[in-house]
Amino acid sequence: MRLQILELPLDHSSDGQVQTPFALVVDRCDITDVQYSTSGLGDFAKSAGARALLVTPDEVELP
Repeated sequence: MRLQILELPLDHSSDGQVQTPFALVVDRCDITDVQYSTSGLGDFAKSAGARALLVTPDEVELP
C-alpha cells in the first residue's frame, strides 16, 4: 500500500485567495484492506483537507 498526493487545479476564491486543493491516492492496496480501511482513510482524508480519496488495488502513476 502506498499513499500519494495529487494536486488539483488552483482554486481562486472571490476574496482573492488562492488554494491548492489535492486528492489522496492510496494504491497497491489489497482488496481486503480496501473493504476494512476505507472509512478510516476517508476520515483521514477529510481531516487532512483532501478534496477526494481514491483507493485501489491497482498501481496508479501520477504525473
